[in-house]
Amino acid sequence: MAFGGRTLHMDIVRRDEAWRWRGAICHRNLAGVQPSMRHGWHGPWIDYYMCNAYGCKETTPEECNIGIMGFLLSCKQAYTEGVDFLYSTNTIDIQSTPLLLHLPQFILPRRLACIKSLEIIIWAQSTEPDNDKSAMTGNYLESILNNIATYCHQLRSLCISFMATDENYNKN
Repeated sequence: MAFGGRTLHMDIVRRDEAWRWRGAICHRNLAGVQPSMRHGWHGPWIDYYMCNAYGCKETTPEECNIGIMGFLLSCKQAYTEGVDFLYSTNTIDIQSTPLLLHLPQFILPRRLACIKSLEIIIWAQSTEPDNDKSAMTGNYLESILNNIATYCHQLRSLCISFMATDENYNKN
């Protein structure tokens, strides 16, 4: 498949006092990379590749490019068929909290309904008062999961990773 069968990062990040979309092909499961699970799949919890506004730091920007924009912009029919294909045949990886919390405001509900495979990272949003350890807040988690349950009707595969920042890893 020219544009399918891959994991695609899709995020919105705050850079230079403005929100910016960023997207790239995921390189965490490339040949030659040691697997973290028995079936040879690296989960999103060890994905450090998507760490700058222009793509991956381990590869050139050209290698991260999904390569579908020219096709999508060529005509209305190509866009209509191609964008549905893009969402339905790839795993969509979302790691930004604002995008997860406001999913239907950033991505059309028609596109969300096409997603069959989704990986998300949910970051801890508070600290426990006794020991300053990261903790999840229920209403935060509930909002994200409600968005997925409400809008991702075709979902067949869902990987949820729960993450907390620490001094060894600097979250974007």
